[in-house]
Amino acid sequence: MSERTEIPRREWPVFCDGFTRQHHGWRVSLELADTAELERAGGGVVHRLAHDLTFQGITEERDQGEAALSITVRDGARHVTHWVRVPAHLFSEIEPNGAHRGLRIDAAGGESVLIRFRAPARPETLDGIAAAER
Repeated sequence: MSERTEIPRREWPVFCDGFTRQHHGWRVSLELADTAELERAGGGVVHRLAHDLTFQGITEERDQGEAALSITVRDGARHVTHWVRVPAHLFSEIEPNGAHRGLRIDAAGGESVLIRFRAPARPETLDGIAAAER
């Protein structure tokens, strides 16, 4: 079971920048789930938004005056950006062995976006592997 750590909102810009630099080029899936269902028994119905694409980054931005997080992934030459509007919580998920599993973003509207790495890993074990993606 992974450990979930909430990132304080004031730290989001710095955290997102560091997370992007550390995980750029990793293979990810983006999933959408009902937050309440995730909290019940740790599961719930998940809708896959994107599968096995290359992570490009996550940034905190303003969208129509509201706080938003944008997640960008790439499939070959095609870039796809998914917006999480009015995010309420941002969590980092790390396995007991230190392997990074991904992120969970809970939106104020009751939906959660999950960024899942294809293979959870400790970032230092993958240094330089995705260098061509930078």
